[in-house]
Amino acid sequence: MFPIYIPSKGRAGLQRGAINMLNEAGLGYVVVVEPQEKYLYRQMQIDHLQVLDRNDAGVGYAREYIRQMSKRLEEDFHWQINDDIRGFVFREPDASTVHISPADAIEYMESRVSLYSNIGFAGPNEDLWPPTEDCTKVNANPAQAVLVNNSVPAQFREYPGFEDFDFLLQVLEAGYCSIKFDHIRIAAPTPGTNKGGLFGTDRASWKTKFEAAWPHAEFNPGGSPGGCPSRRWIMKHYHQRPTLINAEQFKLE
Repeated sequence: MFPIYIPSKGRAGLQRGAINMLNEAGLGYVVVVEPQEKYLYRQMQIDHLQVLDRNDAGVGYAREYIRQMSKRLEEDFHWQINDDIRGFVFREPDASTVHISPADAIEYMESRVSLYSNIGFAGPNEDLWPPTEDCTKVNANPAQAVLVNNSVPAQFREYPGFEDFDFLLQVLEAGYCSIKFDHIRIAAPTPGTNKGGLFGTDRASWKTKFEAAWPHAEFNPGGSPGGCPSRRWIMKHYHQRPTLINAEQFKLE
């Protein structure tokens, strides 16, 4: 299993979140926190704690700090999991759900990604959208639990609320693929509704800056997911598909 990192802020007392979920599952992880909160988190039952070198730098800074640390440790892939995730579910096309253990969900996704040589970004979907018959969506943005290929020439940048979409576009521009496992869903509060977190303020201003960084892209006009790259534009613009390491292995379902 690839290493798991949890960037966290303001949630040292969160009872139902990723730390408790992974503790109950017996999975190892590293919680990454700001210097101003290290003493609060040290009072918790935490596997390993890593302290950032800055306070209030935002999600993008924390994600990139983790990515750089993972690369220095010579890890091929690593997970970044939001701190308020409560669990994983398997969503059937008929909308029925089956709760699955974090270990089973993570190992399933890793086993699929490991079959291919060019997947740069992967993970589950949020359990906010209707199920589809597609088990996987190629070149789509994973949600809240992301598996990062450390060999990809991309970095997390500070666009609060849009960091993962910005990273996705960099992955695709570099010729890699992304995979969203649509039938694996995360159980978590709607982003931005839970107390705490690394989200910045003034989302509208950062939305403008994010769109300016990708002048050739087309974005959803508003609503949900407003300001995100258009799925139709991504499918039209990026045509790469997962490439099997061994062509005799099963194809991605």
